[in-house]
Amino acid sequence: MSLNLIGGLDRPDAGKVVVARTDVGRLNDDERSDFRVETIGFFRIANAEVA
Repeated sequence: MSLNLIGGLDRPDAGKVVVARTDVGRLNDDERSDFRVETIGFFRIANAEVA
């Protein structure tokens, strides 16, 4: 299972992903964002360059 699915960054094509008794795939965008902050505690840095 992908960390993107667990963190709610991606939605499952089939089935469901349940983390901390929450079906992450059924959350809307705002709910998934809150879920990541409150439950998972990680964020994604896209295309970040380290100098």
